[in-house]
Amino acid sequence: MLTILSDNDKLESTDSVANAMTRIDQIKMIENLNLLMHSSDNWPKFEQLKAIWDEVNEYLMKSFEIISD
Repeated sequence: MLTILSDNDKLESTDSVANAMTRIDQIKMIENLNLLMHSSDNWPKFEQLKAIWDEVNEYLMKSFEIISD
């Protein structure tokens, strides 16, 4: 998704794919989403889920713009 956004000039100039991936890694997005999907006993805390949403919300909205065009 980030590569497609970059190819369509939808990322801010300071927001390269590498920078976005670093931030996603820092909030452990993949680990927390895997936990949410695969563990019935141990879910991520709300703060972790909110951090994920805050990080990817902008990318999702820009992706929908590309899809709708």
